[in-house]
Amino acid sequence: MNKTTAPEFQAHTILIIDDTPTNLAVVVDHLEDHGFRVVIARNGPEGLKRAQFVHPDLILLDVMMPDMDGFETCRRLKSADVTRDIPVIFMTALEETRDKITGFEVGGVDYVTKPFQIAEALARINTHLALHAMRRQLAVQNEQLQREITVREQVEAALQHAYDDLEERVAQRTAELAQANTSLRERESRIRRLVESNIIGVFFWDLGSEISEANEAFLRIVGYTREDLLATTIHWTSMTPAEYRAADERAMAELRINGKCAPYEKEYIRSDGSRVPVLVGAAFLEGSQDKGLAFVLDLTERKQAESRIRHMAHHDALTGLPNRVLFQDRVSQAIAQAQRSQNRVGMLFIDLDHFKDINDSLGHQIGDRLLRAAARRLQRCLRTGDSVARLGGDEFVISAPALDDDNGAALVAGKVLEALRRPFFIDQHELHVTGSIGISLYPTDGRDAEALMRAADTAMYYAKERGRDNYQFFTSRLNEAAQRRLTIANRLHQALQRGEFVLHYQPNIEIESGRINSAEALIRWNQPQMGMISPGEFVKIAEETGLIIPMGEWVLRAACAQLKQWHQAGHKDLRVAVNLSPHQFRRPGFAELAARILEESGLPPQSVEMEITEGVFMLQSTENLAILEKLAGLGVRLAVDDFGTGYSSLAYLQHFPIHALKIDQSFVSGIEVDANDTAIVTAIIAMARSLQLRVVAEGVETIEQVAFLQAQNCDALQGFYFSKAVPPEVFVELLDKPGSWLTRVADERGKMKAEG
Repeated sequence: MNKTTAPEFQAHTILIIDDTPTNLAVVVDHLEDHGFRVVIARNGPEGLKRAQFVHPDLILLDVMMPDMDGFETCRRLKSADVTRDIPVIFMTALEETRDKITGFEVGGVDYVTKPFQIAEALARINTHLALHAMRRQLAVQNEQLQREITVREQVEAALQHAYDDLEERVAQRTAELAQANTSLRERESRIRRLVESNIIGVFFWDLGSEISEANEAFLRIVGYTREDLLATTIHWTSMTPAEYRAADERAMAELRINGKCAPYEKEYIRSDGSRVPVLVGAAFLEGSQDKGLAFVLDLTERKQAESRIRHMAHHDALTGLPNRVLFQDRVSQAIAQAQRSQNRVGMLFIDLDHFKDINDSLGHQIGDRLLRAAARRLQRCLRTGDSVARLGGDEFVISAPALDDDNGAALVAGKVLEALRRPFFIDQHELHVTGSIGISLYPTDGRDAEALMRAADTAMYYAKERGRDNYQFFTSRLNEAAQRRLTIANRLHQALQRGEFVLHYQPNIEIESGRINSAEALIRWNQPQMGMISPGEFVKIAEETGLIIPMGEWVLRAACAQLKQWHQAGHKDLRVAVNLSPHQFRRPGFAELAARILEESGLPPQSVEMEITEGVFMLQSTENLAILEKLAGLGVRLAVDDFGTGYSSLAYLQHFPIHALKIDQSFVSGIEVDANDTAIVTAIIAMARSLQLRVVAEGVETIEQVAFLQAQNCDALQGFYFSKAVPPEVFVELLDKPGSWLTRVADERGKMKAEG
């Protein structure tokens, strides 16, 4: 990381109070990289002691801590004189409004939400450090100004006393009086120099609205010149917009009672007609009821900082689009309008297809630029009144209010799909992504923003299942599917511990001998309440939740244990094939885990075959190659599963330690039916043989497919024509029928010829 410093805050000290400071390592690194001195306390009491000892410029305070939480810690900081003025920013994962209100009530100035957006956290820290420094500088300057005013008042009092005594002591006090006058002029000169050099605007006024004198800082704030001042063309009442007249009247009433008024915010109209936000305070001159002194602080930078903070609170930091909070507010307004006008509101939930592959292969920097480019295209698809937001990751959502029928939402979805299909050009890369869109409608699919978003999200998953790059409307059937998916996800967490998973085995038939040479281990879930659940339903959920990692380890151990039993029963030439999830394959330490499991099982490594999807090989990264070489180094066999679905070339396979290809069943099902599928299968077998790779055809279901694959010299077949995946005890019975498949195939091929 290249270190940079922020000159304005290079010497600032930041105290972080958090019971788990290791969680903030990244934040600490970034703060120190930007020139801050970071001090850490592990709980509230320790934080109170360190705050009194080091006197930090700003405190980052965790809300959720044992014994003394962040709110109580903040109360105690604000009750102590030495720490009262230190700005406190809360760190929390809580997003409840009442929690934020509590934080502000106990004295906090801001919130930073976990997990951190580093740029946002730095922006908030720098803003509050600047505001705190400005307040301290203003206090010092005000104190200095008051001291000088007091000096002037004392001098005037001394002068008045001298005049009272003048008649009696004229002769003997002439010299002293001259000296006093000289001292007065010098002090007045010093006061004038102080006023002129002050960064705070200062002017002398009277009740007739005339400004008799002002320093350069004030003239800069309001945009007038000293010539304008001398020409008496500046009047403080005419500079005040009409909406602030009431505030001025309240301040004047306070002046008449107390001789001074507390500073208050307002705006001045500058000489060019623009407005400037200011903080104004005033006081009558000593003994006067119609003349006074005012100081003016330009709040432009502070207002801009507040505006940036408000923007960051309601917008996505990466794309600048509205975030979930602002989007839900806009949808609620659209729903309220639809209730009055009897219209519909459409919700489009958009997920970029295969974005993760681009992010993993080209890096997050390219991925972030792709997201920004996609956001710009989505904005150009909107109608007047539509709104688009980014929810996080590669998920976007569009609201389409004031719809007369479903067709309006479909038109917007069509424009989005068309916009995303066009290639994105980022640096030297030509990137292609599509979108899967789910659509829900108010009031049929939901009565509020959250319900509409859930329905649209469900429909989006259905669009992905339908092949991606399409849109689907939400239906009650989809809602039932979503509820089932949620139930499966909840029960999946305990399934492994409760022993609800079993393995079934599908035979792999050697064409020449008709013998079963291997068994593919396939997981099955027999859920007590829901019955047998298809892997197509729960494997994807396991990948999304991370449960695929322990599940995959269990499959490998169980398959090796079963194969060991079959070897001990005399089937020593039998192999077992295990499917690897991409998440399992890429997990650090997987090759070492596989080595331990093989060693514990006592199996020869070459009797275990690991099947990896083609998508893993398409990302030709050094990390993938290193893992494959480690696995090959163990002696296990490696196969490419579902080959052909990635539309990739066989040429790259020579760079990997691969032993076999498994032709995807979608191509096998088209043999002798679809000319393209037939040609693809023929080409794969021929090219694989040229690379000396073993070829297995999956999904074989008919004698016609068997005959074609035999003619093409395919090595092995697998599919329902021979057997579905069966429990271990049934699989043993299949092992006891060596060569029976050849007899069946020969008989059925004979019938085919006889029938013509």
